[in-house]
Amino acid sequence: MEKQHSQRYWFSIEVVGELILLLVAGGLFAYLLVGSFQWEASSALLPRVAIALGTPFWFLRVIAVLKKTRKTPGQIMDIGFRVGGDPKAAGRRFIRISTLICVWYLTIWLLGFHLMLPIGMFYYLFVYGKAGWLWSGIVGLAFLALIVGLYDMGLNAVWHEPVILRALGLT
Repeated sequence: MEKQHSQRYWFSIEVVGELILLLVAGGLFAYLLVGSFQWEASSALLPRVAIALGTPFWFLRVIAVLKKTRKTPGQIMDIGFRVGGDPKAAGRRFIRISTLICVWYLTIWLLGFHLMLPIGMFYYLFVYGKAGWLWSGIVGLAFLALIVGLYDMGLNAVWHEPVILRALGLT
């Protein structure tokens, strides 16, 4: 009986899908890390920081999947493959988060990091985190301060020219 349960676990869409996703994420980390050594220091900083912060969590998730542990309830960003008590709700959360990420990327491309990263953080915390105006605003402004203070003033980072602002002659 245990062997049959174990086989069902390893060949379930949840486990296979999550292992594929982890493999893609790990490959992306490796690709960005290797590629970042050819970039200027200001350009390489963001991917290296993301990799340094994300890699321990990546390893923890790989270990959790390989040890056959189940997702703990109440996780933020519930986009894992494990289906809990309400598969439709989990699917809706996955669609919501995936859509928000795509919209965020599109609006950053159109309007730039300085505008859309703080607004995006504010929106997500206010609407989905129910953090209220004050705390959502504080976090949004903190992201703006990070972009301007660390990247613009501290590292003299070069940003892409946002499409709409360039078309309007504002950059």
